[in-house]
Amino acid sequence: MNINLDTQFLRRAKFFFKKIKRKVILSTKHNAFGHKFDSKGKLIDAIYIINLQRQPDRLERITDELKREKVTDNITLQEFCRKIEAVDGKVLDTTNFSSEQVDAKFNLRDQYAVDPDPRLLDIIRDKEIWVTMTKEEIAVSLSHISCWRKIIEEKQPFCLILEDDIFFESFFARKMNALWKELPVDSSGLPDFDLLYLSYREVDWGAEKQSFTKHLNRPVKGLWWLSGYVLSYKGAKKLIEALPVIGPVDLWMNLQFRNLDVYSSAPSLIFQRNDLQSGNNYSILPVLSQIGIQSDKTHLELQQRKGRNPVFLLSENVGQASLMTTALSILGYRCSWDYNGNQTDTINRLLKNNEPLLFDAYIGITISTDFSLLASMYPTALFIWIGKTEDHFLSESKKIVSEYFIGVNDVLVYDRNKHLSLNDDTKSWKKLCKFLKCKIPPFPFPILESVPDYKFGKNLKSDRDIRDFSYLQHDVTPWIIPVERLSAFGVNTELYFQRNPIDSFEPVLVETFQQVDKRYWRFLEESFPSNLAEFTAGNFKINPLGGFDLVLENRPLKSRLFSSASIASQSRYQYGRFEVTMKPVKMDGVITAFFLHRNDPWQELDIEFIGNDTTKVLLNVYFNPGSNGYGWNFGVRGTPVTVDLGFDASEEFHTYSIEWEPNGIRWFVDGKLIHSRANWQPSPIPNQPMTLFVNLWPSQSEELAGAFIGQNLPVTAHILSVSIYSLS
Repeated sequence: MNINLDTQFLRRAKFFFKKIKRKVILSTKHNAFGHKFDSKGKLIDAIYIINLQRQPDRLERITDELKREKVTDNITLQEFCRKIEAVDGKVLDTTNFSSEQVDAKFNLRDQYAVDPDPRLLDIIRDKEIWVTMTKEEIAVSLSHISCWRKIIEEKQPFCLILEDDIFFESFFARKMNALWKELPVDSSGLPDFDLLYLSYREVDWGAEKQSFTKHLNRPVKGLWWLSGYVLSYKGAKKLIEALPVIGPVDLWMNLQFRNLDVYSSAPSLIFQRNDLQSGNNYSILPVLSQIGIQSDKTHLELQQRKGRNPVFLLSENVGQASLMTTALSILGYRCSWDYNGNQTDTINRLLKNNEPLLFDAYIGITISTDFSLLASMYPTALFIWIGKTEDHFLSESKKIVSEYFIGVNDVLVYDRNKHLSLNDDTKSWKKLCKFLKCKIPPFPFPILESVPDYKFGKNLKSDRDIRDFSYLQHDVTPWIIPVERLSAFGVNTELYFQRNPIDSFEPVLVETFQQVDKRYWRFLEESFPSNLAEFTAGNFKINPLGGFDLVLENRPLKSRLFSSASIASQSRYQYGRFEVTMKPVKMDGVITAFFLHRNDPWQELDIEFIGNDTTKVLLNVYFNPGSNGYGWNFGVRGTPVTVDLGFDASEEFHTYSIEWEPNGIRWFVDGKLIHSRANWQPSPIPNQPMTLFVNLWPSQSEELAGAFIGQNLPVTAHILSVSIYSLS
């Protein structure tokens, strides 16, 4: 969907700079194109141009584009092209086209499946919304189908299909040559793929893709445009067999990815010109407008801005306090919840010293200082009371309000604009968001979850061994406070928890892996974008000397050039002690990891060994608020620190542990505490059940792990045991 919503001037300016850039860069000859008789079917032998009969100027323009792309000194890409007559949407009789080719109605859920805008969730959960394609969209689909049929008719091994409004990027030939060599090949040595995107725009809410090679990705979903793509003969047959096209053709194509061998160039090599007036008419725009979504500014960022603040919330019910903390966090509020009564003195000291407050919302804080100071510093402060009945807290709040504001205006009259009373059974955004003056988020109100109520055991001071550490660069979201700002607001960054006695935890599973018990463990058969390997059960090996090995080797699989292994727990765990005894891999670019993780909301606790320096360990925390199924996942680095171990972890077995509690996280090596975090140091503590993982993988990021060289494989990570303990 090439929806141009910039001004015409801005579109032309952007395109002008692309043309200037191309003129100053030396051209490269193409190696991926050639005729059947001299390529034996290994190269692209045809280029189809989709062009309307009434737009000869566009045909002339794209012909000039093709003429500037040289194959040899005497041959250009123009020699390979032929025109495919486009179906004209303006004269299309929508009552007289074959429904076996195009189904004009599609479900809004298909749009969400490809571009998962969370603001659509409430709409598509509430009812079925069907969208009818415009005549122009139907015509575009029919035009592309004509190309697919032509490929089959002419038995073209590979064909580049172009819409007539494209522009070749300055690096088109150079990167096209490289990626054509990186494509997988079949037993005959021919490139083995169905569909290769050369021109695309990723969806606003994040495309799902996996890195395949330096110049190729394996898209899962999330690519708009079909303005430039290579289709193989077998790919064309699969698309024809999958007809009818349901919905706009680029949307439908994403839904076919699971049945196709799809690759995409990295980055897009062909630009869909935005300096020309688009002749398309988009069926989705009126629907998005009717439900209040602006399609021109849907970016992967926090759309929901917090409302009025600061907020002070009082509740005698711990569960309700936890629920409201989650709700306010989802609205973008940084929440300070005084669960153990440790923060009240700090807050009162800050107010007494006339120092600013760091958080947007305070839950359970008992203000005991001169209330006139609070009122003078924060005249817009809001108060929320949670109780059994509205009448009870209405009367109580009048009393408390008068105490808070003595000295400001003698006794202020109760003001509903600053005070809100909620019942214990509050389960709706409407009242809260109206009071805070912010938009209702695109998720249901969070559910009330249990909060573990336990007592800390007697601390043992003898096993503390805090090591030198350094914070790495991390993202700033409403749920992360930059480390450098913490101490200025009374948050002690030097605070470390002492270790509780081991009897604070009860064993759930102590596993030495004489065999793999599938009641408790499962193998991953997948990958993720920054992972250069594909996980497979075949790379997991039981070690006869004890434990298991994870093997990373130079064995290409369907989606990656390398293979490795990852094992995960069948169950999810919420709080406890998690322990591994292992020797990680020492090799540039390779990561050995032991971690807890979940999606939606994304939360994570990590122990990772970066292979270029195994004298250090990387510890990381990711936090996003919400109940199960909430999809606001932000940040790409979490809040990582590196800790010096004082030894090389790859040389001997050591035991590494994570202790995770509602208000703190502690990391241990051989029973000695090396690092810990309290709440908001610098993020909240993860609070949702998570799966336990152990894996080995080569990283695409040289910045993180160094340059990975596949010729140095195989390498093996050795794990002796994995243990899980729950809070008693």
